[in-house]
Amino acid sequence: MAVALFYNFVQNLTMKIKGKFFAFAALLFLLVGFQQGKDGVKEDLVSTCSTGDLSFLDPYLQGFVVAHVPGSNGLTSAERCRSLLKDFFGKNVPDRFELRDTGMSGQNFFLIGTLHSGRKKWNLYFMLAPQKGKYQLQQIDIQNISL
Repeated sequence: MAVALFYNFVQNLTMKIKGKFFAFAALLFLLVGFQQGKDGVKEDLVSTCSTGDLSFLDPYLQGFVVAHVPGSNGLTSAERCRSLLKDFFGKNVPDRFELRDTGMSGQNFFLIGTLHSGRKKWNLYFMLAPQKGKYQLQQIDIQNISL
């Protein structure tokens, strides 16, 4: 009888420890995976800005975007935003892109940089928010800063 009680006690304790361990491991995996996602977002945005290739930006274009870009100033669909950016990069082929800052504002990820295209310089600002475990473009601002 005592052996059976001890066996049940050990089994229950083992199950509780395993449950807590797996919950902790799952939480750690989600946090680390999401943290690594920010690095991927940064690389994708820099690649888009350096080359003008929008395929790097496609995974983040969903729903609606606040777009302050040449040709639009306000809320627009992701499809329209993609079209505006395609037009922008078609007229302003990147010579080089300078990454100035990246970081977090609350849960949102932002990236700021300067695009050089011919004699023109542009400030670019991207803000992405987490949506269903991945980032989604929420806002993009492009300003001509050429003299």
